[in-house]
Amino acid sequence: IAERLEGDIPEPMIHTRRDSMLDEFFGNMKMQRLDVEKFANSSPEQFKELLEEMEAQAAMVVREELALEALFRAKDMEVSQEEIDAEIERWAEVGETTVEELRERIEGTRAVEMITEHIMHRKALEWLMDESNVKVLAEEEVDFEANLAAAVAASDAAKDSAEDVADDSADDAASENPDE
Repeated sequence: IAERLEGDIPEPMIHTRRDSMLDEFFGNMKMQRLDVEKFANSSPEQFKELLEEMEAQAAMVVREELALEALFRAKDMEVSQEEIDAEIERWAEVGETTVEELRERIEGTRAVEMITEHIMHRKALEWLMDESNVKVLAEEEVDFEANLAAAVAASDAAKDSAEDVADDSADDAASENPDE
């Protein structure tokens, strides 16, 4: 589904995800009592390769998350306060803390937003994995050429629709700001 998304991913989103992945990577190194600075300084070439690999992985993860969020919205799914509360309770249990202590720690952070996004992604994945949304066909039942033609047509139609929306948005912006 992520491969069907068109357009560029905003660089700040990729960099934020990459930095998060690097923090996790270096945190794991520290837990194993490995010297992060020594690693970074001992092999600059290897460190550069790591950064490039993390950047590519981050772009893929962000693209997947955007696709799941688009599916979530397209299917008019919602995240309830009860679902958020249940997730906070689960995280408190895993973290061996009380719900109240966890709520105090996450207050004023992006944690609730992250929990909501996590639930959105999970619900979209569950929808995708639901047997009623997936039909497995025997190879002889599949008309690959017809499926390819239909996929290309659907992609073209979606692209045309997206271009129309972009054009309309540009026209609206131009009419709101005629001096620009």
